[in-house]
Amino acid sequence: MQLEGAHVDEEQTVSDPELLAEIMEIREAVEEVANPPALQQIQFQVKGSLDHWSKSFENAFKKRKFEEAITSIQRMTYYSRINEEIMRKL
Repeated sequence: MQLEGAHVDEEQTVSDPELLAEIMEIREAVEEVANPPALQQIQFQVKGSLDHWSKSFENAFKKRKFEEAITSIQRMTYYSRINEEIMRKL
């Protein structure tokens, strides 16, 4: 993205209330779950979201829609952090 002249701040917060609510729900579920199979199920869902946003990024980048690509990167960052939390618990 930087080679194309687009600045990406992966730490910039997202103001989408639906996404933030979903992230909070997933994090709460990760905190409450103690058994590995349940954590793996949550991880499967998180990886599905990561895959979705990865494809969204790819499509936006190919079409040179850099704002959409940046939004995808920011969302992938949230899901990646949740995946890291799950990996620590497994």
